[in-house]
Amino acid sequence: MRGQHPDLVNSNNGAPNPFRGGGIYQAKVTAVGQGNTVRIRIPGLGIHVANVAALDTTKAKRLKVGDSVYCGFVANDNQELVVFGRSNVVPDVFATKVELAEQVAQLQAQINALASTLSSHSHPHSH
Repeated sequence: MRGQHPDLVNSNNGAPNPFRGGGIYQAKVTAVGQGNTVRIRIPGLGIHVANVAALDTTKAKRLKVGDSVYCGFVANDNQELVVFGRSNVVPDVFATKVELAEQVAQLQAQINALASTLSSHSHPHSH
């Protein structure tokens, strides 16, 4: 039988109380590690756990400090904890058509202003 993971001890009520590892918990990301690992705080258990694998992440879709996440224990055992994904709503990273049209209009205005400035400097006034 494996021993309890040292980080997974409930410290509520001022005493370390081992717990069975089952269930899904809501947690907060307190630090982002290398690759897809994070450090989380699980208020319901009164614990912090480091080096937790985050399953639903990519280089473009990383968890951030302060994100709310759902996590749980693999195989109903308190040895391995994983983050399943965000529980807070994350705004879409893709711009809407309206936002893109506004950006294109602003860039076109800047290009026109630069082109006008360049053309006036490239044709010196003849004397």
